[in-house]
Amino acid sequence: SDTSVIEGLVSTSEVAIHTLEVELSALQSKLSNIRKFNAFHRSLLSPIRKLPTELLCKIFSHVINNGIIDIGVRSGEIWDLARVCNRWRNTVQGAPSLWSRFKVGKMDVAPALITFRINLCLNFSRRSPLSIWLW
Repeated sequence: SDTSVIEGLVSTSEVAIHTLEVELSALQSKLSNIRKFNAFHRSLLSPIRKLPTELLCKIFSHVINNGIIDIGVRSGEIWDLARVCNRWRNTVQGAPSLWSRFKVGKMDVAPALITFRINLCLNFSRRSPLSIWLW
């Protein structure tokens, strides 16, 4: 009968649709991986990666609020810079002058974090002269 023929055609086409959806999903996954691969490798060509570390430190010192770290805020420039990538973290941590000027006043974070951040500043400032503001 015509009904069974039509049902057979619909069933066959549903199987074909399912097969194509599975293939499409696999292709979309491959496309996503290739896009991530390209984005990563394109980032390696970024001009900022070619800046000398000394210049990057100078730029960072201008990004930090008047060159002074605010210990008591939730998110500050130096903490954000250190999270961008390994090179920036190493640059920030390896520049004692960035850590030698800090203020302790407004307390938007837990006291334990304040203590931790003060210790970070003292450790990373190494032997640089310190400027500390308290209020």
